[in-house]
Amino acid sequence: MYMQEIYLSTSCQMISFDREIFKFCVRGDVNEVEKLLKQNENIYQPHKEVFSIVPLTVAIESKDEDLINLLLDVYERDLEALKGTNFKKALIALPEDQNEEFLQTIEDQPCSDSIPVLLKNDNQTIPKCVYLRKRLKHKDDLSLKLATTLEAKNGTCDLNYSKLYNSFCDSFLQIAIYYEIDEIVERLVNHPTVDIMTTNLMTNHTTLHYALHVGNMRNLKLLLSKFNFGNYWEDPQNIYYAMTSKKERSIKFITNKIFESGKT
Repeated sequence: MYMQEIYLSTSCQMISFDREIFKFCVRGDVNEVEKLLKQNENIYQPHKEVFSIVPLTVAIESKDEDLINLLLDVYERDLEALKGTNFKKALIALPEDQNEEFLQTIEDQPCSDSIPVLLKNDNQTIPKCVYLRKRLKHKDDLSLKLATTLEAKNGTCDLNYSKLYNSFCDSFLQIAIYYEIDEIVERLVNHPTVDIMTTNLMTNHTTLHYALHVGNMRNLKLLLSKFNFGNYWEDPQNIYYAMTSKKERSIKFITNKIFESGKT
């Protein structure tokens, strides 16, 4: 069985940044990032070349907890607008996007083929959620055109953000686990829409692989207490990542679980 090596595929060390928010996040400059947020800076728009990287990715890699929490506050306010709906993510409409054509097309109530859109007039309050309806399934449908334009321009509000392509890409939670930013790991784990890898943990243990490899017992036990990984100690991949861990305690942890289960 092939084992994926644990490393950060989204590492920002070798990437050139042109937008100010990326540069400030690299430096861990909380004050400058806060100024940009008050000016309604778009935190969902990815890097122009590396589409798996958004400002929060860079902030987590900086390990500055104040900066990370500042950005997570915006994510959680925006996602609050989706509470009570069946949607996990939404498009973003900034003030310049809210023209007459857009305002005449949106609807206040969702239906079976709606696309949610957050009216983002600032980063300080919970935005209003409106809807574009895919009335017609063809290229000339105005709602679909508007939706395509908004997604290309502004990105997508989605704390589950993990990958745009089918290739491997780190999630926010995995990066925080890798760098052992304990308080951020706890905040992400306790958020209901934290991470795409937690939606199907019975068959996808990728995030657990990170925790076993890093060997941080606090974060490992937190994951195991919050999510059902089944008999994870019987999975050859979990055993592999524990046995090749950076810390001996991870090896002891998995071997003790194996002995306790009687599977020796």
